[in-house]
Amino acid sequence: MGQIPPIEIPASSNIVTVRVIDTTTRLHMPVGSMFDPVIKGHTTLASPSYSFLIENERLERKVLYDLGTQQKWQEQAPCVVDILELMGGMSESKKMSQTFLKNMDHWHWDHLGDPSTFPTSTDVIVGPGFLEEFLPGGKPIEDSPIKEEYYKDRNLREISEAHFNLKFGEFAAFDYFGDGSFLLINSPGHAIGHMCALARTTTNPDTFIFMGGDIASHAGEFRPTKYVPLPSLISPNPLNFLSPKPCPGHLFENIHPKRCGNKPFYRMGTWPDGDPTNEDVPAAVESQQKLQLVDAHADQVFVILSHDENCAALTTILMIHFIVLPPEISKYVPGIEERTLAILDGPRSKPRHTLEFWRIVRERSNNCVCSGSTSTSATTRGTQFSGDSKPSSSILTKVLFDVRNDDDAYTAISASACDDPHRRAKREQWKSI
Repeated sequence: MGQIPPIEIPASSNIVTVRVIDTTTRLHMPVGSMFDPVIKGHTTLASPSYSFLIENERLERKVLYDLGTQQKWQEQAPCVVDILELMGGMSESKKMSQTFLKNMDHWHWDHLGDPSTFPTSTDVIVGPGFLEEFLPGGKPIEDSPIKEEYYKDRNLREISEAHFNLKFGEFAAFDYFGDGSFLLINSPGHAIGHMCALARTTTNPDTFIFMGGDIASHAGEFRPTKYVPLPSLISPNPLNFLSPKPCPGHLFENIHPKRCGNKPFYRMGTWPDGDPTNEDVPAAVESQQKLQLVDAHADQVFVILSHDENCAALTTILMIHFIVLPPEISKYVPGIEERTLAILDGPRSKPRHTLEFWRIVRERSNNCVCSGSTSTSATTRGTQFSGDSKPSSSILTKVLFDVRNDDDAYTAISASACDDPHRRAKREQWKSI
């Protein structure tokens, strides 16, 4: 691994709480559309569509970043319905609560939600170029994917290029709350007005969650890199969590399209007609390159994409390997039980434990693909367990996760796309607990 250049981050002592909401939508698509090439063993996607609730408790303000998919997809704009019918529809999504404020990371149907369900006092925030593209002169274009009821009688606010007057790494940024706790990131390429977001979740040390929207559809589009290449040995073993032996990194180099360990596995894909899946390919490539440097600072910035199946895997790993602690876990990660309990039960004053846990969880997530539970959170609070040792209704950790004790959480394990026999056995074990 070479020297990782530092990234510039605006200073602040203010933080926000981030909750990741699984809208329960699953977009079933072949690999090769959103990204390619197709690698044997990874040919289809069942992508979630996450929404993010950001809360600034000090200012008593909330923003919903990315609205996910609309619950009744047949009621979207006619041009959108036509496309979805060609795709065969989609899995049903849950309706978002009307108590949230909202911000679209971009205008595509799987991020637009249904803004008409929100009070008209709620602003709709869009990115650079949106108004000129869809409402030139204040009038909607013909056959627009944006229904008039989405913005009628409310403030439709565009964050223009001129607003992005700060720097985050190589990105241009806009301080949304004005206190350094939450930045909107100009990340053009995928769609007109596409924005990512950066939430500061702790201070001293500063840690962040980077919400990537559709800057990429899979982490393999920006990993590995020259900053963080594939290691020669991967430990703990991502193919068998209980194995005392590390996984040789060359196993993954052997399936890499370029047989290397310092370039991303995937590149941006194309639709069946040959058109690229990104509006502006050069700009999209540049945005991903900027993301590579941010992602290299994994001890400080946690990257999550709107359609990232791996984040659901993190929830699964958390439930199996950290909440219901098997006896074997201390054998391959010394002290993990003590560190985990320190995070679950401890206050914010234990950042080194938090960062260590963050790194451990991230290592386990890199090569897992599974379905997830219904809600996650980015706060650090105490945890309680019910008498049968299953998670109670609120398991909260620094990283991301609030796993609900309901059928969805258990179904998530059994629906995992990881078909390794050992993992199947672990899922059956989990169901019997």
